[in-house]
Amino acid sequence: MSKHFTPEHKFSIIIHLFIDDSGNLAYAEYPYLPIKSLIKMDQQVEVVYWGMIPYVWDSDGIVKEYGQVHLDFWIPNVSDEFCSSLLPN
Repeated sequence: MSKHFTPEHKFSIIIHLFIDDSGNLAYAEYPYLPIKSLIKMDQQVEVVYWGMIPYVWDSDGIVKEYGQVHLDFWIPNVSDEFCSSLLPN
């Protein structure tokens, strides 16, 4: 990864903890790149997943506001799938 990124990119690894289909605790590791760094790279990417995560609901359980955007993507000439997120201000 060092040939593609510098410390200014703020590249890191995200560890995703989850319960697998057998009920066991499992984890996956994903390369993480902040959206701000991705924008500064001015690099076209292939989006694999995009989602908005709600954080405010009304009394009927209807989503009123979303608080985070999650993005999984491929960067050309890099073999790993990356993830990123954007939190509200």
